[in-house]
Amino acid sequence: MSIRIIHGASEASFELSGHPIYLVAEKLRDILNVPSQFISYLDGRLVSNNYVLDGKHEVLEFVKPFGRKGGLPDFWSENELLEFFGNEAIERIVEAGLDLESNSVIPKSEVIAWNDWLHNSEEPRLEIPARVNIKKEIIQMNGENYHIDQEMAAIVKCIVDAKGAWITTTEMQKKYPEYIVNNRVDDVIRRKIFTHKSGIGDYIESCWKGYHLTSLKE
Repeated sequence: MSIRIIHGASEASFELSGHPIYLVAEKLRDILNVPSQFISYLDGRLVSNNYVLDGKHEVLEFVKPFGRKGGLPDFWSENELLEFFGNEAIERIVEAGLDLESNSVIPKSEVIAWNDWLHNSEEPRLEIPARVNIKKEIIQMNGENYHIDQEMAAIVKCIVDAKGAWITTTEMQKKYPEYIVNNRVDDVIRRKIFTHKSGIGDYIESCWKGYHLTSLKE
């Protein structure tokens, strides 16, 4: 059974049973001008880009993560993540570093980054030699432990967990409201985290979009 594929004003119909959505997007990128980042609606229901088409659906639509249609929710609960990704994918994500035990909600930027990581081998998760323990007030860089207060630790963990995706201070405060109570998070990052003796500031860049991990700055 063929399925109708839509992106914006472009559309086509193909028999695609047995193909994961991310692979369909790659094959049709030039034909339908599918963006590198997208979310998928199958018969109007939001699904993971890892979903395998089974021939039982009529319409697959690709939508940019941001825009008038609304895109992804700003914050996701653990149950919403399980429903979206499925148990097997969530197990892979948790094994790769997602901390669901400490986080009551996950920001949209992180969901997008994990979704890309699941199916795009050319964009692996950005790794840096950092581990953060908020409650113990420890940041470990290159195997060496440094003291860091809980607010700073929570901010750094937000940035590290986003794996290179941009994250805003609002998303950080929503993720760890019990730790990030300072309304001047930007000042904390600029004055304390960028200059922290662990060197973590060398891996963080900022702009109007927020903050993200990068390779070691020159």
